[in-house]
Amino acid sequence: MKDEELIAEARAVYDRYAREFVEGWRMCPWAERSRAEGHTVEHYLLDDVADEQALENALDRLHTIGEDPNIEVGLIIFPRLRVDRPEFDRFVASLRERDVTRYRPSRAPMALAAFHPVAVASTETPYRLVPFIRRSPDPLIQCVRVAILDDLRKGDRGTNYLDPQGKDLLALFRTLQEQKPPLHERVAEMNLETMFERGVAEAVALLDDILAERDARYARFGVPPRGTPV
Repeated sequence: MKDEELIAEARAVYDRYAREFVEGWRMCPWAERSRAEGHTVEHYLLDDVADEQALENALDRLHTIGEDPNIEVGLIIFPRLRVDRPEFDRFVASLRERDVTRYRPSRAPMALAAFHPVAVASTETPYRLVPFIRRSPDPLIQCVRVAILDDLRKGDRGTNYLDPQGKDLLALFRTLQEQKPPLHERVAEMNLETMFERGVAEAVALLDDILAERDARYARFGVPPRGTPV
């Protein structure tokens, strides 16, 4: 029962991060629509060490996500995992390698990205800001269906899929693609522009507050606080 209660708390904390920051600050062009249309799924794993068993557990969940064609974005979230960012990056790299091997010679269906609660807001370049944007309250693996990314790059999906608020992002992406920089580079540049417009301090305060809520919610389960990002 306590495991179920901890997962419920983790879900509430992640939901706040997704709605107030990722979607509220428009950090991801497809996240909100995918959630609203029921194409996003969350899986919670309670491993506390990034060992072989944790890797196998994550691989099993990744396979479940990849084999469901209705799922466009899958999230594997680790409320108990005590791991620093470099170690978690290595963990996700190992998971990606095993997944690629499993599907070879075909292409693995999901692209993976590591999110971690420790990151500074470096605004020197768009790419140096990426770890901060991925400063989730718990370590998590974002799994995005490769076919969706392909469609975005080609401009095959309708505007409403990308932008529930009506702004013609698809037309923007088409223009940006004609300018040659890859889509992920342009998204990173737009996120940096948003950060400058709304203010780095406001973003830091919001993510700090979400992390503090996470620590308070988890305390009764004996889960140590994540601490202040450095």
